[in-house]
Amino acid sequence: MKSLFCALVLVLSVVVATPAATAAGNGWFGLEPGGPCKLTYSVPNDWGSGFTGAVSITNTGSAPITGWTLTFSFPGNQKITNGWNATWSQTSATALDWNRTIAPGATLSGLGFNATYSGANSPPAEFRLNGQLCNGSAPVAKPLRELAAAKGKYFGSAMTVSELEDTQNRVLTAREAGVITVGNEMKWDATEPSRGQFTFTGGDRITAGAVADGQRVRGHTLVWHSQTPQWVHDLPASELRQAMLDHIAAVAGHYRGKVFAWDVVNEAFEENGTRRQSFWQQKLGDGYIAEAFRAARAADPDAKLYYNDYNIDGLGAKSDAVYELVRSFKQQGVPIDGVGFQGHLLLGGVPASMQQNLQRFADLGVDVAITELDVRMTLPADSAKLAVQAADYGAVARACLAVARCVGMTTWALSDKHSWIPSVFPGQGAALPFDASFAPKPAYQALITAFG
Repeated sequence: MKSLFCALVLVLSVVVATPAATAAGNGWFGLEPGGPCKLTYSVPNDWGSGFTGAVSITNTGSAPITGWTLTFSFPGNQKITNGWNATWSQTSATALDWNRTIAPGATLSGLGFNATYSGANSPPAEFRLNGQLCNGSAPVAKPLRELAAAKGKYFGSAMTVSELEDTQNRVLTAREAGVITVGNEMKWDATEPSRGQFTFTGGDRITAGAVADGQRVRGHTLVWHSQTPQWVHDLPASELRQAMLDHIAAVAGHYRGKVFAWDVVNEAFEENGTRRQSFWQQKLGDGYIAEAFRAARAADPDAKLYYNDYNIDGLGAKSDAVYELVRSFKQQGVPIDGVGFQGHLLLGGVPASMQQNLQRFADLGVDVAITELDVRMTLPADSAKLAVQAADYGAVARACLAVARCVGMTTWALSDKHSWIPSVFPGQGAALPFDASFAPKPAYQALITAFG
């Protein structure tokens, strides 16, 4: 990939032409007389066959800008495929009704487009704002992993072996994610398909890939009612407990020193706050969760131990039940270090109480993390839905940033190509920050803005 994540800052500091002058020559909107401005162009993402361009316009003059058209000239191999917050063509962007006026001192940001290219992704030969030539240069945009780290958080992604083998996905994830959660390869059906017969091939591959890409690894998950072999379901209570303890000792022991955190128990509560009547609960009773945490601590004393669940992002019966579990564990000395809030959200469904909920768990003395974030919508996606999705992603990031003990957030893959949503929720999808062709969506820019 050439000219990866290049950026230009283009500053216009002359008195621009009046509307009459520019319209006469080119049919462009003009600025009010005497309106100097600054125009910033950057490429926040480049995935080898395409890129995202981002534009902002600052009115540094004393009079409002009452209309604008930005024109540009690419070298010839770039082709804009879609844009937002302006009317885009291959050579121009024109104001919409709602953003055609820029007050003195104000900055209009959020203008952008996706484009394809082949060969070198050279910057435009020139930009003109209402006919006036601009030029300059700027720093390279930072990826999410760096932006989050600068705020004391991490940004991560799930990863499976098939996703690791997808070169485009591997490159993207290496750039954007500082933490990898192993999607399936550390679950019981992958690690102990037959009793006492352990295999770690898949998990080891993902762990090695993460180390090579400078990423930390989250282990997922030791005890769950799903993706557990039938032989485990069939055990009598007297053997089931020992099988659980043996499994935790073997798996967490194998990855000791290689993972920094484990989702020890996953999804043990119903929506109404009662215990899920899984085979674990029916045969072992309430105590199995605490036993699992103690076994995990013995197997890896340095790993952070999490309880992980969905639909606990805001205040409610289910999150209340998990809160009481954590509170009781802290009182009893059960070794729990954190709570994972999965964040599998519906479009427009970020709970208003999310920050408050994260904070109350943090106040118990545990870390909190967004562990499996995606925001699904009814297909097909359109610009309005993508705008709502972007707002949702930004809201989740801001909630985490506002809570000191929120250590980071993970999306359940980065690209819609690898999303689990369409196979489980027919007619739903487009849930992740990058589309199926690895082009960034407005949700990605919302995350950049939140962490930036």
